[in-house]
Amino acid sequence: MTGAGSGASILLLSMNQKTTLFAAVAVCIAVGFMVGRISSDSTTSGSERTDDLFGPRAGKPTSPRQGSPTSPRAAEQSDLQERGFRSTSQSDGAWSDPIARMEAIINNPDPLDRAEQWLRFVKGLDATEIEDVIVTFRGKGLAGDNLSEYSMLLSAWAKYDPISALDYAKQNTGSPFARQTILTSWATTDPVAALRWAEKNHDGEGATPWMVGVIRGIAASDPARATELMNAMPYSRERGDALTAVMGHYLKQGPEAARSWAISIEDERLRDGAISRIADKLAITDAAGTADWLIANPGEGSARAMDDVMERMTEADPQAAISYFNNMTDETMKKRALEGITDELAVRDPLAALSLMDSNPSLMTDGVVQEFVWSARSSEPALGASAIARMQSDEERERTYRRYIGSWMRRDIDGALSWVNQNQLSESVQRSVQSMAERIRNEDR
Repeated sequence: MTGAGSGASILLLSMNQKTTLFAAVAVCIAVGFMVGRISSDSTTSGSERTDDLFGPRAGKPTSPRQGSPTSPRAAEQSDLQERGFRSTSQSDGAWSDPIARMEAIINNPDPLDRAEQWLRFVKGLDATEIEDVIVTFRGKGLAGDNLSEYSMLLSAWAKYDPISALDYAKQNTGSPFARQTILTSWATTDPVAALRWAEKNHDGEGATPWMVGVIRGIAASDPARATELMNAMPYSRERGDALTAVMGHYLKQGPEAARSWAISIEDERLRDGAISRIADKLAITDAAGTADWLIANPGEGSARAMDDVMERMTEADPQAAISYFNNMTDETMKKRALEGITDELAVRDPLAALSLMDSNPSLMTDGVVQEFVWSARSSEPALGASAIARMQSDEERERTYRRYIGSWMRRDIDGALSWVNQNQLSESVQRSVQSMAERIRNEDR
């Protein structure tokens, strides 16, 4: 990272600490409705401002005042008592134990109340309590089913002592989830240090999974730097995860921002992936406009995305989709468009789909036929089976006959065998069909 790049990142982050911390928590909370509920709670007191979320920012962290009626811990205790989640026999000393509070909150059956109480609980923890809570939380097997709560604990620890948090995760966790979560939180306040750790703590070949956490942490505050780091990663699953993180930021800025960002990516393979993923999102609300964008930016990613975009367009308005298809001039894009239309139209009106295919013989690839065959099997299994003969590849056609007829026989063995007996199929397919029929009948005995 250059000196200028480092300074810019730190300046952006220091300009608005409150927004940064709130963004860090939002990243960690997997369930979106939790955040909405928490942030709109009209009963939240002044001591629960975002800038107080994880305690003081400078100096040694201190615990919230136990006796203050507006402290997170006092509010948490009061609310849980009102809802009956604390035993009346439980002493105040026991209630001061963070483990007891954790267990009471996590057992709250109301998801909205639990989310509110959990945020207060995490805010009320001090640096000396977090590790014990996380150890117990994981020891009770709660992490797997409570990822949002687990993420908040990790994020809070990262605000106090990211190095200790990362050391613990390295020694006690097998997947990258914990370390990525910690790095995401750390990168929102100190991206330079988080990046340095990510680069120094990766052994072996390939992409470092820790870079994903850093990119998630800075995607909102410094998307240009996040994109730069993503571009530098080798082709890998981790780079795909990084793409998702940065893409999410640009999608929030609007369709135009997302489209401009995608086509600006230098790496061709990465650009194709971005175009394909963004098209899938934008087609939900504007399939025709998304298809126009794909045509204006041809490539493997655009062609791949055209299938899904036209499927969505057909789902909304079959006639509009067919009209759009008929006006297309790029043959490669038109073939993929036909696949998408056929996939959806074959479910609604198999005869109309077959007619469209037969009207465009030069575009009827084996992929188009496959889309029709499997989409038509529920309503018109015989029509789907008959369409297999249109496939050009002998090997693929034989394989499809076996798979399709086998699937049909499990639903209607008599109907499938009747169709087989009325049609001329190769000897190898007939032998396979008879063998499968015997197995299915034996299973039913």
